[in-house]
Amino acid sequence: MEYNGDMIELLRMSGHILYNQITDEKYKEKYMLLSSLSVIETACIIKLAEKPDIPLKDLAECLKISKSTLTSIISRLENKNLILREIKLTDKRAFLFKLTKDGKSVLCEHEEYEKEICRQIIKLYDNDDEKKQIRRLLNKLIENYTRKQV
Repeated sequence: MEYNGDMIELLRMSGHILYNQITDEKYKEKYMLLSSLSVIETACIIKLAEKPDIPLKDLAECLKISKSTLTSIISRLENKNLILREIKLTDKRAFLFKLTKDGKSVLCEHEEYEKEICRQIIKLYDNDDEKKQIRRLLNKLIENYTRKQV
């Protein structure tokens, strides 16, 4: 039995619903610092928090952007007082990145924002059986995706 056509359409529609949910105006007021950043700027802050000594080349690869684009993003984040760039003592050609107080606030806002969106999605399910079913399917999706990435 072939499900690809309707599955693709269902996934597309789900993606649009999620996108509309996360771009809703009500969240821009609640998460003002986060909403002032682009998706790629936020992703950069998250990666720098995870690995402050990551080489720029590796960070660019991880974010799937060019090194020149990354340099521009780093400069914007510095200008917004979200990160500090320091020269590494062990290698004067490399940098170490530190999140400022506002940079750490962005991380907190991002985490709370994601949780809020997830809470809203979970509320769409009527009962515990539906929630268990979606949990099982999401676990399977993650498991299958992770297995194929290895």
